[in-house]
Amino acid sequence: IATKTQQMLLDIGDTYATKNEVTTLEGDLQAQITANATEIASKVSQTEYQQNQQDIDDTLASLNSDLTAAQGTLSSLQSSQSEAAQKLAKAEQDLKEAQDAVLDLQTSQTATDTQLKAAQDAVTKAQAAVDKAQGDVDKANTEIGKVKTDIAGIQGDISDLTSRMTTAETSITQNASAIALRATKTEVNTAVQGAKDYADAQIKVSANEIKSSVEAVSDQVDGLQQQKVEYYYYLSTSPDSCTGGSWSTTKPAETAGKYIWQKIKTTYVSGASTESAPARLTGVAGKDGTNGIDAMHISITPTWSGNSCTLTAHVFKGGVELTDTQVTALGALKWYLNGSGTVSGTGKTLTRAVSVKESWEVRLEG
Repeated sequence: IATKTQQMLLDIGDTYATKNEVTTLEGDLQAQITANATEIASKVSQTEYQQNQQDIDDTLASLNSDLTAAQGTLSSLQSSQSEAAQKLAKAEQDLKEAQDAVLDLQTSQTATDTQLKAAQDAVTKAQAAVDKAQGDVDKANTEIGKVKTDIAGIQGDISDLTSRMTTAETSITQNASAIALRATKTEVNTAVQGAKDYADAQIKVSANEIKSSVEAVSDQVDGLQQQKVEYYYYLSTSPDSCTGGSWSTTKPAETAGKYIWQKIKTTYVSGASTESAPARLTGVAGKDGTNGIDAMHISITPTWSGNSCTLTAHVFKGGVELTDTQVTALGALKWYLNGSGTVSGTGKTLTRAVSVKESWEVRLEG
């Protein structure tokens, strides 16, 4: 009982991940997701800025051009207004002088009607000049007021655009933060669920094997969730399908005219399980050779590691396995897939990642 208990503890230690391993994995996964989210946030901010930067620059350039033109118009109108004001002052002075001349003539005892009329005409002319100058000043003031309003509007548009740009950048930052926040909420459970798509791959994972991508971390989570892996064998009467026998965890002995098949069952902590497609381990018998103690035959031994299978060819002569040097002296070992006449591999061993049913045959050819 003590021996079995000790073996059980060893099996549990080999099969299940410890709490520390899972905690370490969760921490590494969380850090990776956060790092990826930060990269996403950076890319979002940069992309949004690049998409709007040209439009913003074009609009600002146009507004600045309009502002410069309006300021030039204002300067010109202010100059015209100043000139009109000077003309108004001169016209008002001329009017006053003409009016004073009329008064002088009206009080003079020697003034003639002709002189008085000429003086009154001068007053009328001076008054017309004053009215025109006053109109020019009023018009210039009105135009100046309009241009100042336009300038204020352009400056307001520039200010609004600057404010909108600042707001947009803030929104981009907030949006990126939201992306980062949602990414961190993915956590281990979502990663584990996505990792179940890799159920057919038998992956052994330890905490120090964390990769730099979320997909690799998902594979490792899948490995930590495995409860046990079982190998089943079938002694079939057919080289093409499992017929005439039953599945067992005990590997049967090689039997003439029969073929050994294998499948792998993986059970997870959740209770779910998956099975690989059956694969034939023994090849089809070759043609009968000449009877004698030197008769030769080849057997194939499979070695599994997850879903990777290494096939090893053993060449026997007279019941004794030949060394690699002896085999090389006789010829080359060549591997053929699914009855094909094309050589798919050479050498004593052949390693394959198995995902579907495959049938391999090895021949010693001189």
